Amino acid sequence: MLPNLLPFLSVGTVLTGIFAIGLTTILAWCTCWLTFRIAKHWKADRDKAISPSVLLAITTGIAMLFAIPAIRRLPSTLAEMRPHSTRHPLCFLGMVKHLGVGVPLPTGSDAVQGRLHGLGLNEAVTKHLEQLGELRLANAKASSTDFNNHPDVLIIVVESLQLDILSQEVMPNLFDFAGRGLHLQNHFSGGNGTNLGFFSLITGKEATWFPRSEQVPVLMNKLFRQAGYKTALFSGIDDFPKFDMDTYINPNEYDIYQAEPCDWLASDQLAVDRTIEFFDRNDATDPEQPRLAVLHTYSTHSPFDNQPEDEHFLPASSQYYVTPYTQNGRTPVWNRYRNAVRSADRLISSVLSEDRVTVVVGDHGEALLEDGTIGHGTRLDSIQNQTPAILFAPGFEPNEVKLPTSHIDILPTVLSACGLTLNSPELLDGVDLLNAPHESLATRSFASCHFMGPELMLVGPWTNESAHPFAYRCAFSIKQWQAAALNPIDRLGLDLQASKLSTATDNLKMQERFGRWMEKRFGLNPMQDRRNQNELFRNYLNHSSSDIRLQAVEIASNVASPDRELIELVSLAATDHDAQVREAAQAAWVTLQRRAVHNDETPNDAKPASPKPPIADRYASPRKVEMRSKSSRSTEEIQANGRDVPRFIAHAGGAIDGHTYTNSLEALNHNYRQGFRTFELDIVETIDHHFVAAHDWASWKNLTNYSGSLPPTLAQFRQHKILDRYTPMDMDAINHWFAGHPKAILVTDKIDKPTSFANQFIDSRRLVMELFSIEAVEEATDAKIAVTVSEPLLNQVKTNKVNWLLDRNIDQVDLSRLSLDQHMPLIHSLNEAGVKVFVYHVNYTDGEDEAFVVCHDFDFVYGMYADQWGFGESQVHFECCPATNSVD
Repeated sequence: MLPNLLPFLSVGTVLTGIFAIGLTTILAWCTCWLTFRIAKHWKADRDKAISPSVLLAITTGIAMLFAIPAIRRLPSTLAEMRPHSTRHPLCFLGMVKHLGVGVPLPTGSDAVQGRLHGLGLNEAVTKHLEQLGELRLANAKASSTDFNNHPDVLIIVVESLQLDILSQEVMPNLFDFAGRGLHLQNHFSGGNGTNLGFFSLITGKEATWFPRSEQVPVLMNKLFRQAGYKTALFSGIDDFPKFDMDTYINPNEYDIYQAEPCDWLASDQLAVDRTIEFFDRNDATDPEQPRLAVLHTYSTHSPFDNQPEDEHFLPASSQYYVTPYTQNGRTPVWNRYRNAVRSADRLISSVLSEDRVTVVVGDHGEALLEDGTIGHGTRLDSIQNQTPAILFAPGFEPNEVKLPTSHIDILPTVLSACGLTLNSPELLDGVDLLNAPHESLATRSFASCHFMGPELMLVGPWTNESAHPFAYRCAFSIKQWQAAALNPIDRLGLDLQASKLSTATDNLKMQERFGRWMEKRFGLNPMQDRRNQNELFRNYLNHSSSDIRLQAVEIASNVASPDRELIELVSLAATDHDAQVREAAQAAWVTLQRRAVHNDETPNDAKPASPKPPIADRYASPRKVEMRSKSSRSTEEIQANGRDVPRFIAHAGGAIDGHTYTNSLEALNHNYRQGFRTFELDIVETIDHHFVAAHDWASWKNLTNYSGSLPPTLAQFRQHKILDRYTPMDMDAINHWFAGHPKAILVTDKIDKPTSFANQFIDSRRLVMELFSIEAVEEATDAKIAVTVSEPLLNQVKTNKVNWLLDRNIDQVDLSRLSLDQHMPLIHSLNEAGVKVFVYHVNYTDGEDEAFVVCHDFDFVYGMYADQWGFGESQVHFECCPATNSVD
């Protein structure tokens, strides 16, 4: 949340925050020093010392004295605490029940079901985006010079405008103008941030589409250009890219684009002057061509700028007022805000005309403690999401609309006022307010979104009814894929469930109304999908879109209690042909395996709690006793296994100075000296299609402090040392090292292009490739490249796995230590067939390091991927558990 808030903080607020942190640090140090002095003076073993209990009683008594005023007026104290709960420790500790916004936005494991529901919208979203691309005017003229007397259009967007600020006292000019046009008295922005408000205004789409703004056409500009309009934007600020608005507000979308660096009223005045000049048609272009302009003024944004002659409301604070402020300090800030709005009203009045279609709206609302917050973008409620709206069209009668309306209605209404119709008007989320039947306005619902995250409030007929919730708060995203109804809220965005004003019926209605809204917008309600969780995962992990498969993998990684079916589904995804999906699935598979092991070992209500047994006893489980009873080894045999070099593969080149996954030259040199002769390297491709050694690009970026886009070029890869000291390995470096170490063998990981890599490696006879798809195995087998099969790929083989391996002359497989239990029968069959089993994910479990694997797992597996094994006499004389010498 903090990065999103930073752009709204004034210099004074930042300095105050720094001062507060510094002062707190000084006070904390003084408190520690004083405590030390008191403790030194009042030691319990000194004569006449004050006992700790007496000192505690005195301290508590002094503290309670300060609480007497609050206790004496307890009802009003509690009433004040509840809506401002973050300020009171008793609310924080749960001792006083308080009002908040409601259910926390689901994340992690709590969001799994909602995100699976959200994924159910993916095909509808894709189809809708395609249809938007085909949206056209039904009555557009073939010639762009046939203008058919279309009126000019002016859209005025005023920054941070409260719904109730439009009054005769504060905005006399606009108030008068509203009386001559369509005054929308219960109007909602697309959201509580400028980016959301602007998006819904110029696209006619709810801001739920904002995360896909690069795919949504700027429909206002597109459609009016089809009608032959010349378009322009004039703004008193130029920071649109900062808020991801440059996908729909940029020079390419307008014939004239002039956005000024913020200079408050001065830059706003310049934008107004340019708007007047644009409509005066003083340029050399066709004077008959109709024109559309968007005018954006910014001076009503905090800290609120006004002309001296507009200081009508006093006392007013200066521009250096400090936030946050209290209710006692609110009045001067409130007056400054009203003075700034008054200046904006006078400034805008010069462009108001009854000769053109004119719209005046705020981009969003503004809170000055009405809802307990300051600013905008921090809460879904009437204060931050609602804003004034006026629409004037020549020839239309004045009217007041008291039903809820939205920014999404502006575009279809302006098109109608200009005599323009669409080939598919239903693709716009809004309605034509000039011609819409009262019944359709009274029964519809729409969304207003949250700047801070994937959250919306659902507005509808209930919003105007005092006995019902103001809105329903929902988690929703078509980017992160989420759909979940959360809780009903009141006008201030507070949870009605917590205030006991909500009923079970309200919750049922919330689910029903949220579902109806999705049906209206997308043609289906994914929450009605009755398939169980694993069936949904199976569907999305096998989806034709790699983006959906990747999202499904990410969602699966958050499942708190994965079962074996889900783990197998993710393991199959680890063989995906898309590299990004494959790498994500491999990481998710490890996470789920570890979580499943942890859950199996953690007592819960379903099984009696018992202390965790010793490691030796845990590994004397029936499945391991069965295996080891056939090959019980003496300590000498175990230590001989520890010196058997072919059983050990240096994982990612092996560890160097305690660092793993470096895949570096120094790691290869160090571990060769330690005795390793088989080395695994993770192989990935640069953006210019060169093989290099790195586990994955995200972790490589962290290890090298690389700041560019991924994947890097080969040149960029070579320039960045790992951890600022280790040498990266490209294909030339790999070949040079293995040429100088003729006894070394390379095992590859990650790469699934066997012939392409083998053709570039110096000696394919010393190459073993771990592969992840059946197609890659067949390709390697045909090229006579040695293969080791990964566990995810082995799980994909539905026929007899041992016969499948033997038919392809594969004599090695790699299994995770985290899933050995489920594979014991297979391991027994592999051992009998002479197929070597190597284990990875070593050192993942507390107390079960590489020595532990040699002591126990080497009874039934052949070898392991090791980070730092040593082959010297001293290293292999380790003590094994007694259970390795005999089996009861």
